[in-house]
Amino acid sequence: MIASGGNGSTVAVANLTAVHLGGDVYIIRGKTSPGVNVRVSGRETPALSDGTFQIQITAPATVREVNVQAADSQGNTSSYRVTLTRTS
Repeated sequence: MIASGGNGSTVAVANLTAVHLGGDVYIIRGKTSPGVNVRVSGRETPALSDGTFQIQITAPATVREVNVQAADSQGNTSSYRVTLTRTS
């Protein structure tokens, strides 16, 4: 975790992974609380009722990691970094 905001509560994200699909395309997956909004590389999605989320992003070969921001309904935000690893 990098930072938090709002009333000071951390928005926890677990099992954060990046899966290389090929080319410049990745799927970012993780688990948080249901309804938390997750934002990666300008794309946003709410976590499902079981807390899981996934976002497909595009990242050029020069990008080695991306920021993942999680925000809850109380205005708390937390940021995380996930490493992008290319597969052959």
